[in-house]
Amino acid sequence: MTYLHFDHLHHPAALEDAARLDPVIAQVFAGWPHRRTCQSDIAPFATIRPDTGSKWTIALGHAEGPPKRWDDIDVICDLAAEMAWERLRSNPDLLCLHAAAVDFGGRLVVMPNARRAGKSTLAVALARLGHMLMTDDVLPVQFDPARGVFEGIANGILPRVRLPLPAQFSAGFREWVAADIGPSNKRYKYLSGCPIAAGGAAVPIGAVVVLDRQDAPCAPTLLPIPREDALGSLIAQNF
Repeated sequence: MTYLHFDHLHHPAALEDAARLDPVIAQVFAGWPHRRTCQSDIAPFATIRPDTGSKWTIALGHAEGPPKRWDDIDVICDLAAEMAWERLRSNPDLLCLHAAAVDFGGRLVVMPNARRAGKSTLAVALARLGHMLMTDDVLPVQFDPARGVFEGIANGILPRVRLPLPAQFSAGFREWVAADIGPSNKRYKYLSGCPIAAGGAAVPIGAVVVLDRQDAPCAPTLLPIPREDALGSLIAQNF
């Protein structure tokens, strides 16, 4: 059994006979400092074990019921999601938003949106243009009383996009994603070519943008939002 001890998580993740996952873990979590041990006196928050065929099961230490069964990429996706919850269990003073966040000139633009609103893809597109990506999915938030500002904290996990990409995306973007050497399966691809902030880096929040995804083509617009609507979105997307 191998234990992965990630910075800021009280409990480790456990891997049993999972050497095949090492290259994926090394890429996806390259920016989140961690160490490996062969023993742990602390119970793991998640345990990954081989299943039949080429599948894996992941059992969560706090959950009841049968473990989930995934391929190489999906089991790492599930582990990353559970790490977000373990970060909060380890530090309950944090807020945590289901949001993407991108650095614009030393201030974060945060996009707290529900699933499939397009926040991850937009964040990746902005990173492709050179903006530092804090996260494409989960943003821990802390208050700095000395400066009186809220800060988003980077976790150092590679961003991912959902596959296949829509045909209406530009050829340049689709070719850029296809050429990226990040790990992937039929549903997701992690992108290793994006500039991402190092795990633990904290940047003040400058603006909140709530995405309004439209199915039909339309011109992009940026409009003010009522404070109550913005607050409602933040509450709904807070873990």
